[in-house]
Amino acid sequence: LFTDEESNDTDISIDDVSKSESESESQSESEAMSNVLECDLTEEQTDVFSKISLLSQNAIFSSENSLSFEMLSDEDETKVVESLQTSLDGQEIDDSVSFSVSVLPNVQVVENVGQMTVRMVFNHADDMKDYHLYHQMSDGSWESLSHSVLSDEATDSSYLEFMTDNLGVFAFVHTPDIVIT
Repeated sequence: LFTDEESNDTDISIDDVSKSESESESQSESEAMSNVLECDLTEEQTDVFSKISLLSQNAIFSSENSLSFEMLSDEDETKVVESLQTSLDGQEIDDSVSFSVSVLPNVQVVENVGQMTVRMVFNHADDMKDYHLYHQMSDGSWESLSHSVLSDEATDSSYLEFMTDNLGVFAFVHTPDIVIT
């Protein structure tokens, strides 16, 4: 038997245990929060895209949030092209790729969370260099966005990246070259 003086036991108060558990929970919560969301692509989407990511400098997403990426239906694509042609004073559009990006759950369109970067990794990203990118604002008007096609030498793939303040409907459009004779 040990006497009190010989005991090597350390007194741990209930407050210390609670504090330790609270710190552990806080650490788990911060690990569950992120400023990056990646999309789970469907099998059909993976024929074209390898990965879709959203990187935000100000918005913090929880582990409950997910990134939604949807290609628009043919009918919706036609509406987008018609709307864009009107916005572009009748400029002909000979090709388009329209899609929607949103954060789920319960957030269809994210607005005013600060600058976000959308990164799209896919096989033919280089083909998009000659396309213009537009975003449909909440009032139905269109804003032009710049985009970059970049290469990842480590994976020997190319990807497209653009910055936006809002999510929702986007369209890459190609207009025919104007040849003056």
